[in-house]
Amino acid sequence: TLINGIKALLSAEYSRDISKKVKAGITQKQKQGVVFGNATIWGYDKDINGNFIINENEANIIRRIFNWYVEGKGFRSIFKLLDNEGIKNRNGKPFAMTTLKRIIRNEKYKGVVVANKRQKNFDTKKVTLNDESQWIVHENAIPAIVSEELWNTANEILSTKKRKRNDEGRDKEEIAGYFKGNHLYSNKIF
Repeated sequence: TLINGIKALLSAEYSRDISKKVKAGITQKQKQGVVFGNATIWGYDKDINGNFIINENEANIIRRIFNWYVEGKGFRSIFKLLDNEGIKNRNGKPFAMTTLKRIIRNEKYKGVVVANKRQKNFDTKKVTLNDESQWIVHENAIPAIVSEELWNTANEILSTKKRKRNDEGRDKEEIAGYFKGNHLYSNKIF
């Protein structure tokens, strides 16, 4: 059993070493401008060379989502508009409101790729957000679906709707008016 314990330690160290090397390789490629990611981002497909290309049908919906949001419609209203028009996600289900928020927050829609935002700790398996100084930003790395002005306006609106609430001694940001319920009397009676 002593030999098995030693083998397990060596195996764990070998795995940790490979993880560090893979991370270093990915970071180097990101610095060189290689765009990682899959083709599941709404509004884009990938060509045979792995480059992002605009899927015009989906891109038109992305533009509409941004325009509706800038016009003052909330995520619930946008959800209802999309659902009424029969617009579904790639799985054939209605868009989730959290997906709509992620669409507004995603820099790729203005053509900017931000890499190295998060990292996963090998030991704890937890994903943490890196400091902005560690982010690798590539302007015009992929074709933009919305203008930078529209993206910035939508994100400024979204940022103003954030508020802090205290959850068991911890401050937590949430979007005001977000997920209050779909019932007619939701958020009316406490």
